[in-house]
Amino acid sequence: MILLLLSLWRELLLNNSLKKQNSVHFLALCYETDFLANFFFLQTNHLRKFLEFRVGMGIVDNMVAKCKYVIVVVLVSANGIDFFFNLK
Repeated sequence: MILLLLSLWRELLLNNSLKKQNSVHFLALCYETDFLANFFFLQTNHLRKFLEFRVGMGIVDNMVAKCKYVIVVVLVSANGIDFFFNLK
Protein backbone atom coordinates (compact mmCIF):
# COMPACT_ATOMS: atom_id res chain seq x y z
CA MET A 1 0.00 0.00 0.00
CA ILE A 2 2.77 2.42 0.94
CA LEU A 3 4.74 1.49 -2.16
CA LEU A 4 1.71 2.15 -4.33
CA LEU A 5 1.22 5.58 -2.78
CA LEU A 6 4.89 6.41 -3.22
CA SER A 7 4.86 5.37 -6.87
CA LEU A 8 1.70 7.41 -7.50
CA TRP A 9 3.33 10.40 -5.81
CA ARG A 10 6.40 9.99 -8.03
CA GLU A 11 4.26 9.81 -11.17
CA LEU A 12 2.40 12.93 -10.12
CA LEU A 13 5.67 14.77 -9.66
CA LEU A 14 7.05 13.51 -12.96
CA ASN A 15 4.13 15.01 -14.84
CA ASN A 16 4.18 18.22 -12.85
CA SER A 17 5.58 21.44 -14.29
CA LEU A 18 7.55 22.04 -11.09
CA LYS A 19 9.96 19.40 -12.31
CA LYS A 20 11.33 21.74 -14.94
CA GLN A 21 11.73 24.64 -12.55
CA ASN A 22 13.25 22.89 -9.54
CA SER A 23 15.02 19.81 -10.81
CA VAL A 24 17.32 19.66 -7.78
CA HIS A 25 14.39 19.54 -5.37
CA PHE A 26 12.66 17.02 -7.59
CA LEU A 27 15.70 14.72 -7.61
CA ALA A 28 15.98 15.02 -3.84
CA LEU A 29 12.32 14.11 -3.48
CA CYS A 30 12.73 11.12 -5.79
CA TYR A 31 15.73 10.00 -3.77
CA GLU A 32 13.75 10.34 -0.55
CA THR A 33 10.81 8.35 -1.89
CA ASP A 34 13.16 5.63 -3.16
CA PHE A 35 14.94 5.58 0.18
CA LEU A 36 11.66 5.32 2.11
CA ALA A 37 10.32 2.61 -0.17
CA ASN A 38 13.55 0.63 0.12
CA PHE A 39 13.65 1.06 3.90
CA PHE A 40 10.02 -0.04 4.21
CA PHE A 41 10.73 -3.14 2.12
CA LEU A 42 13.82 -4.03 4.16
CA GLN A 43 12.02 -3.46 7.44
CA THR A 44 9.00 -5.60 6.55
CA ASN A 45 11.23 -8.31 5.08
CA HIS A 46 13.34 -8.43 8.24
CA LEU A 47 10.24 -8.50 10.46
CA ARG A 48 8.71 -11.34 8.44
CA LYS A 49 11.90 -13.42 8.62
CA PHE A 50 12.25 -12.74 12.35
CA LEU A 51 8.67 -13.82 13.06
CA GLU A 52 9.04 -16.95 10.93
CA PHE A 53 12.17 -17.83 12.90
CA ARG A 54 10.41 -17.27 16.23
CA VAL A 55 7.46 -19.46 15.21
CA GLY A 56 9.79 -22.20 13.96
CA MET A 57 11.87 -22.16 17.13
CA GLY A 58 8.69 -22.26 19.22
CA ILE A 59 7.51 -25.37 17.39
CA VAL A 60 10.91 -27.08 17.79
CA ASP A 61 11.07 -26.13 21.46
CA ASN A 62 7.58 -27.51 22.04
CA MET A 63 8.52 -30.83 20.40
CA VAL A 64 11.73 -31.13 22.41
CA ALA A 65 9.87 -30.41 25.66
CA LYS A 66 7.23 -33.06 24.91
CA CYS A 67 9.90 -35.63 24.04
CA LYS A 68 11.68 -34.81 27.29
CA TYR A 69 8.51 -35.44 29.30
CA VAL A 70 7.93 -38.76 27.52
CA ILE A 71 11.52 -39.83 28.25
CA VAL A 72 11.12 -38.92 31.93
CA VAL A 73 7.90 -40.95 32.20
CA VAL A 74 9.50 -43.97 30.51
CA LEU A 75 12.59 -43.85 32.74
CA VAL A 76 10.60 -43.43 35.94
CA SER A 77 8.34 -46.31 34.92
CA ALA A 78 11.35 -48.49 34.09
CA ASN A 79 12.94 -47.77 37.45
CA GLY A 80 9.66 -48.30 39.32
CA ILE A 81 8.81 -51.73 37.88
CA ASP A 82 10.32 -53.57 40.87
CA PHE A 83 8.44 -51.35 43.31
CA PHE A 84 5.07 -51.48 41.57
CA PHE A 85 4.97 -55.16 40.57
CA ASN A 86 7.09 -56.68 43.37
CA LEU A 87 9.07 -58.99 41.02
CA LYS A 88 11.56 -60.25 43.64
